[in-house]
Amino acid sequence: MKLRISTTLMMMVVIMACRPQNRQLITERYDEKTPKVVKEFQIDKGDTSFTREIQYYPNGQKHLEGALAEGKRDSTWTTWREDGKLWSQATYRKGVEHGVSVAYHPTGAKYYEGRFFKGQRVGIWRFYDETGKEVNSQDFGRVPGQE
Repeated sequence: MKLRISTTLMMMVVIMACRPQNRQLITERYDEKTPKVVKEFQIDKGDTSFTREIQYYPNGQKHLEGALAEGKRDSTWTTWREDGKLWSQATYRKGVEHGVSVAYHPTGAKYYEGRFFKGQRVGIWRFYDETGKEVNSQDFGRVPGQE
């Protein structure tokens, strides 16, 4: 019985040691106690790669957060104002804006929304006033190659 428990524990330790480890590194600081930029990274089979970046305001409020792939922005990145209100969200692929992009007024109402395709604005972009009423729109055309 003791041998079985010991063997099971040893196997769990080996399995956990083989899994990628996620860690955080403060790469910039405002002062000794206040981080400015924190990067999460993963160690897998001796290779280290950054997987996420978080930036903070001097008051400690989160400013920017998003995933990294091969050191470049990837997936949805979110930005907040210094008071903690949502400022914008944009989607990236391999460091280039690709997908939905939305920004908000300080009131919380939508400021604009649109879409990128490989770094180029495409489709109809809509713009709103501080109350959320649509005030303008602009058509940036179709996705290149799909005319």
